[in-house]
Amino acid sequence: MRCGRACASGRWNVPGQVVEVRGKRRTTFKVFGYFLDGLTGRRVRVRDRFKTRREADLRLKELELKEAKAESLGPYGARRVSLADVLRKHLELCEPEDKPSTFTRKVAAAHALTDYFGTTMIGTLRPETMDQWRAERLAKVKPATFAVEVAVLRAAGARALRWGWIGQNPGLFIKTPRPERRGLPESLDTLREWVWRIMEVADVRFRPVIAAALLTLVRPRSELLGPFGLFWSQVDLRQRLIRLETSKTGDGRIIPLSGPMLDLLRALPRPLDHAARVFDVPYRAHHWDAALTKAGLAGRLDLHQLRSIGASALYDGGVDFYLVESLLGHRVPQMGARYVVIQPERLREPVEVLARWFYAGQEIGQTFVASA
Repeated sequence: MRCGRACASGRWNVPGQVVEVRGKRRTTFKVFGYFLDGLTGRRVRVRDRFKTRREADLRLKELELKEAKAESLGPYGARRVSLADVLRKHLELCEPEDKPSTFTRKVAAAHALTDYFGTTMIGTLRPETMDQWRAERLAKVKPATFAVEVAVLRAAGARALRWGWIGQNPGLFIKTPRPERRGLPESLDTLREWVWRIMEVADVRFRPVIAAALLTLVRPRSELLGPFGLFWSQVDLRQRLIRLETSKTGDGRIIPLSGPMLDLLRALPRPLDHAARVFDVPYRAHHWDAALTKAGLAGRLDLHQLRSIGASALYDGGVDFYLVESLLGHRVPQMGARYVVIQPERLREPVEVLARWFYAGQEIGQTFVASA
């Protein structure tokens, strides 16, 4: 019986059966037949050998039960499942749960994976293949983009592993590059001077946005001007609070208002409509870029780095790290470590404390260096 002619001869409909195979040394029992894989929608051939008839009968009943329930047959279906099929099924399950922006990134990553691997069967992906893809991909895209593609591949591979299509997740073969810690280009005092220089030459309508981003640590592109934006209905001047209903992470948070930020909001024209935006300025990249150019700082600072400057200034001023992290509004606390940049002078006091502890009750100044 040849698989190539099975469809034409109607042999796809061969029911499952247990066949006794007598050899010279021993007798085995083979489970043979074509079964419909519930997840792929394809008929696959099964040929399993067992030492006893009981084991073969149990395996046959298991396959018949999975076929009746329209479940996956396991690795048999994986032989005919491409990576593109797994990614397509994965995206179908992700679409109802993800935010539109998150889902868009996943679709772009899936397209990039499909363009490279084509119709490659997911069960045939090996570490050598993934290493080659990693090297070629990192030569074309940024590490952050590559990390998203790896995350999509791992998530889709985890589903395929759970469905029984593969024996191991190919996404785990890949070592993701560590994101470079960009830090701050200058000291905090210098950066503060830069921000004031930028505000002096920036568009009049854009200056309050720069000040608000630094004084509240909100995301300027998304939480002040973007699709979420900041509306007057979220501002409580009496209690001096901003109540963000949603954010990039999907969670809301409450931000207290300092005195200067409260004065800034009171100075803004406030319409009767509470659903109006606080900053009626459509974000355009050229607003920030033009201000940087006029200030002589073209390409030296990004708008989003205002959050890093403010967070670093708070931590440098003695504010607890977890309070800074609460203001930043990250879902994962470790993200705050990428924003807070510890100044070298801040480390001077801890080493002095360590020295005082070590020399307690001893003569301070001992170098323990043997004299020549």
